[in-house]
Amino acid sequence: MPAKRPAPRLVLIDEAHMNDAQRALLEAIRSGPRGKSITPRGPFAVWLHAPEFGHLAQALGGHCRYRTGLPPRLSEFAIFARRGCGARSTSGSHMRRWRKKPA
Repeated sequence: MPAKRPAPRLVLIDEAHMNDAQRALLEAIRSGPRGKSITPRGPFAVWLHAPEFGHLAQALGGHCRYRTGLPPRLSEFAIFARRGCGARSTSGSHMRRWRKKPA
């Protein structure tokens, strides 16, 4: 039986109820390499509560993931390995990407 997910500690902000700063952050995230399909969940949902911080965090995360000297497969593995340090939200999606990429 799968484990139950705990209730979110922060209220998820519906896109229809976002203020201008929150909309700008979500558009910045979606206009980058993560793509238009990003939904405000996980760290993105947290950043929407503090959009100024969110712009900095998403820029740093994007740089670390997409603009490193590491090959894409090794980059995904490094992100997945980070799970061992307590980052539960990254595990599934990055493991799937790591498995798909050629050596």
